[in-house]
Amino acid sequence: MTNEKKVTGLFGGKRLLYIAIALIALTGGWLSQSLVNPPSSSGFTTSDGQTHTWDELQGRWVIINYFAPWCAPCLREVPQLNAFFRQNDGRVTLFAINYDPATRQEVAALKQQHNMQFPVIVATPDTRLPVSAPPALPATYIINPQGQVSQRLLGEVTVERLNQALNAGLQTL
Repeated sequence: MTNEKKVTGLFGGKRLLYIAIALIALTGGWLSQSLVNPPSSSGFTTSDGQTHTWDELQGRWVIINYFAPWCAPCLREVPQLNAFFRQNDGRVTLFAINYDPATRQEVAALKQQHNMQFPVIVATPDTRLPVSAPPALPATYIINPQGQVSQRLLGEVTVERLNQALNAGLQTL
C-alpha cells in the first residue's frame, strides 16, 4: 500500500496535471510562433493563382488588410484601398485577406463582387503571414521592408491614413 501511494503521488494527481499543462503551453507557444513569424520562404496564394513568398517581398513595404463580406466598414473602405493601390503600385504591395475560410473560387467571386482591384489572399492552413488574425474588423497591418509589423490600424482606413502610417514607418527606419 505504501509503495502504491508513492507511485500515485509521483506520477498522478496534480503533478501530472502540471506537467501536461506545461507541455501544452510549450507546444502552443512554439506553434503560434511558427504561424505568426513564418520562415522566410513560406508564403501564400492569391485568388488569381499567383504564389508569393516572404523572401520575394523582403525589401518592400507590404500592407495586409483583413476584411469580411459581412463587415460593412470593410466594404466601405474598398474604394479607398483601390485608390491607394492605384497610387502606390510598385512602391507598396497591398493584399487583402478574407477573415473567414473560403475557397479560391469563393475569394475570386468576392473580389469581383466588391470590385477589389488589389490581390486577395486565399487563406488556407498553409498560409503563413507575419501577422495573426485580428480581434476585430477591419484591420490593416503595415509590414516594413524587414518583414516586421510596423503598425496595426484598426477600423476603416483611408488613402490619407495609409500614407500617414507609411510616412511614420519610413521615419523610424
